[in-house]
Amino acid sequence: MKRYFACIGFSCAIALFVLNIADISLAVPLTAGSAVMFVATMLIPKYRQGKAFPLCFGSVLFACVLFLSVYYGSVVPSRVLGFNEADCAFYIIDVSENAKGGYSYIAKTQEILFNSAPQTMKIKINTDAPIYAEPYQLINARLKFYSVGKNAFSSYGYWGKGIYLSARLESYEVTDITVSRIGRFFVNLRSDIVNTLYSNIGSDEGAFSAALLTGKKSLLSSEAYYAFRYAGMSHLMAVSGLHLTVMTGAFMLVFKALRLNGKLSSALLIAVVVSYCTLAGFSSSVVRAGIMMCVILLGNLLNRRGDLLNSLGVAVFIICLNPFAVSDSGAVLSVLAMLSLSTGAKAVTKYNEKLKFAVERKIKRESFLTEVLLYIADSVIVSVCILLYTLPAMYLFFGYFSVICVFINVFIMPLGSIATVLSLITYISNKTGILCGLFNFADRGLNAFILKLVRLAGENAVTVIRCETYFGIVLAIILIIFAICFFIGKDRLFKLSAAVSVIALVITGIITFSLDSSRAQVLITDSGAVALVSGEYSVVYGIKNKSDYYSVSSFLNVRDRSIDLLVVDSKPEYSAMLSRNIKCEKLVSKEFYDELLDCDVSEYEVSDKTRGAFGNTSYSFDLSGKETYYGITVNGVTVTDGYENATHGKTVCVADKTVYDNKGYINLEKGDVLYGIYSDGTLAARRLNIWES
Repeated sequence: MKRYFACIGFSCAIALFVLNIADISLAVPLTAGSAVMFVATMLIPKYRQGKAFPLCFGSVLFACVLFLSVYYGSVVPSRVLGFNEADCAFYIIDVSENAKGGYSYIAKTQEILFNSAPQTMKIKINTDAPIYAEPYQLINARLKFYSVGKNAFSSYGYWGKGIYLSARLESYEVTDITVSRIGRFFVNLRSDIVNTLYSNIGSDEGAFSAALLTGKKSLLSSEAYYAFRYAGMSHLMAVSGLHLTVMTGAFMLVFKALRLNGKLSSALLIAVVVSYCTLAGFSSSVVRAGIMMCVILLGNLLNRRGDLLNSLGVAVFIICLNPFAVSDSGAVLSVLAMLSLSTGAKAVTKYNEKLKFAVERKIKRESFLTEVLLYIADSVIVSVCILLYTLPAMYLFFGYFSVICVFINVFIMPLGSIATVLSLITYISNKTGILCGLFNFADRGLNAFILKLVRLAGENAVTVIRCETYFGIVLAIILIIFAICFFIGKDRLFKLSAAVSVIALVITGIITFSLDSSRAQVLITDSGAVALVSGEYSVVYGIKNKSDYYSVSSFLNVRDRSIDLLVVDSKPEYSAMLSRNIKCEKLVSKEFYDELLDCDVSEYEVSDKTRGAFGNTSYSFDLSGKETYYGITVNGVTVTDGYENATHGKTVCVADKTVYDNKGYINLEKGDVLYGIYSDGTLAARRLNIWES
């Protein structure tokens, strides 16, 4: 066994994954069990000499101890502040982001005046208005603290960033003191890149350029954001291996042109990698890529050839030194994609090389058409490999996966690489004033083309396949089979398992698709708008803002549904946008609106009350008072707009930014919720960006 680091890294990652999903009460028994297994494998000569088992169980034991240490050393002490107010001194350590209805900042506290509370910690601060302070400028403030999830997965990745609390800014005063940290330079540079590109290129094109270089996506419009999400192309803007490879490749060409020797070039490239990781805020995906890149470059410096899987194992191990990093979707997807490239896709590439040689030998010469066809075939197969490897993570984090991304990657990834370099050149040209107009025009044009492709892919109804519980069970069984094969080490079993896995995934995908079309689905947005799809019918109510418009539009588009009934209870602007883009059979509003006259509507009715039925769906809306009332019943379950309207257990109530059902409640402030309602009246709820337990 030569790949020790791969064994260590992935054993730690799997152990931490289990610990973060399982209840905290199981952490101690799991630690004790791994300790017993580690001691047993060290005492039994057969396993001790094989090294694999002691390494695996030793790594698992290390991961368990690390998890317990950080949980009880950092997470538990921070909870004393939950739902309490305190006077604090803090400084902002990242570029601000536009949150829903306000602003969001990542900050670090220097002092907290609260009994037994930790003094130094990272927090997320939410405000209604921007904080007028420079990064790393000390601020005295009054904060009200809230918990960020009960575990790493319910925190939406914040635990993975070392953030266990959020806070609401009650009042603040900016001081003249500036905290001296090297991070200040990179935050200012990141902010300058974002502002320069967005102000000079403008719109989504400028926001896309800023996202390519810094990973900051908050300036993208909701339309562009959802298009990338449903096309399965969000990874293009998550700074990772692609961006780092492009950047180091560009600098490598510069160093080569300057005729620098290999070792000096490698040393400078390591500095470039570290600097770019810092600029990107040390996101888990770019850290993984950066560590692998540094290992390879260090090998060049020391005249040692590295192993791809070992390098990946080192990167995974270092990422796992933060025991909650496995809850970050970007990190997990990045590692799985790299794993697919170093195993499955690597074998495919070797096969393609043999095929290319055979074709050229037959036609007696190199052919441009052959090169193009083999490139396309290779790209598609590699994309399929990445999709298969990342399916378990897609299921866990999103509940759906994009099929079109397999094919669109062939065109988008090369364009994304060019756009990344062009964005860097455009930023430099704007700062120096050299040919800035030309580069702004070129960058805007290329980004507009990429955005157009992504929007076309995201709007296609067949691009997204949604997953259910049984799909997750199949994936879990497949992973267990491969784990057994890994320990046994039989190549034939691997090939047989791969064939069985593909067949199982195809069958499960077909079952998922057929059952998905037979159940009712209800989208509840973060502002309380409701969209229901049941069979061939759909009902939409309460579109209040642009976020509602894009959420409902995407929800209907990926299901290839028009609107049978659209009920308008407030400002008609975004309801009108929706009905112009998606055909609507009937529109009801409580008063007449000119904006609704040019909509694609078969019937427009002005009424403060309406009721009726579509198939197995009945509805009732009362818009006459200041407080509206609605009830939509499907498969015996009623979705209504107030907890006081709940009449029985099979009711989903939407009130005060919260959804209540017979299993508990879900906070809408954390994002949209999707309900599946089955024919027997059972419910299944999840976020649109993470599964709800």
